[in-house]
Formats: sequence, structure tokens, C-alpha cells
Amino acid sequence: LTIPMTWFALHHRNNVWMMNSSLPIYMAVFLWVFWQWELDRNQRIVFLFLSTLFLLLWSFEIIIEAKFFDYTTYARPFQDLVILYIACRTIYQSNKRLESPIVSQSRFWISAGLIVYYSGMLLLNLASDRLMASRPEILKNLLLYVQAPLALCAHLCYLAAYRLGVQAYPITREAELLT
Repeated sequence: LTIPMTWFALHHRNNVWMMNSSLPIYMAVFLWVFWQWELDRNQRIVFLFLSTLFLLLWSFEIIIEAKFFDYTTYARPFQDLVILYIACRTIYQSNKRLESPIVSQSRFWISAGLIVYYSGMLLLNLASDRLMASRPEILKNLLLYVQAPLALCAHLCYLAAYRLGVQAYPITREAELLT
């Protein structure tokens, strides 16, 4: 979404609707990934409860409060908190089961990237609604100088997770010949 959102912003068009429409998609993808890693049935129920609560909150803000083209006041920060909770829980659980060092687990790096990004964005998202109404230039600068470095750090963590996955499942010459 970064490229189309940037294009809209450079052409002085509202791009917040793209962010708002992507919120449930991001939430579904993250919850699905973490659902795969979670073994505790009760925590899976908590995941479902949190995702349902998020969807209700998002629907309320987008449909009833008609904020499709504005920053959401509650849905985005709530999503940040849910993702932070799930990522922290994953690191905690991974640290309890140390078949291998935690830094050699892909789930650690994915969770760490999400924690870096969403902890910084939580503060920004809590203030974005007010800043957009009163000081939009400050919000634009914060998004440029805070969101971009947070995203870079998160993507470096995702790259580490990918690298570990490639090392865990290397493609051998024999496998290439079979395809």
C-alpha cells in the first residue's frame, strides 16, 4: 500500500481511505499467522474475541461515524494494542520453550518487527485524529520522520525471519532438478 498511498499524497488526494480499508485485512493476516503459532486453545479464543471486538469497533467508526476518509479515533490504536499483545505473547511463549535460542526462531523476529513498528505507531495513531484536525503539517512530518524509520526497522526484522526460514528449509540442487 505504500506506493499507491504515496502517489495519492503526492497528488494532494486523500489516501486515508486506503489505510482504513486495509485495517481489517492486516488484522486478519496477522491474527491468522499468530493463530498458527498459538497452541493454547484459550488464547485462540482470546484472539477471536479481540478480532471480533476490533471488527465491531472498526465498523462503528467507518460506517456509523462515517470516518472512511478520516483517521479513525479508536480502531487504529486498538489494532496496534492487539498486535502488540499478540506479538509480546508470542515472544514470551517462544522464550519459555527453548528448543533453540530465541533469536534463531523466525517467530521472534516477526514479533520483534511488529513490536518495534506498532509500539511507535500506537503513539502516533493516538494523536493522529487531533493532529489532522489542528496541525496537519506536524502529522505529515511525524509520518515521514517516524513511520518510515519504524517501518524500515520492522522490515529488517522480517528480513531476519525470512533468512532464518531459508536456512531452515534450504533448496537443494536435487529439489531444483525435480521441478
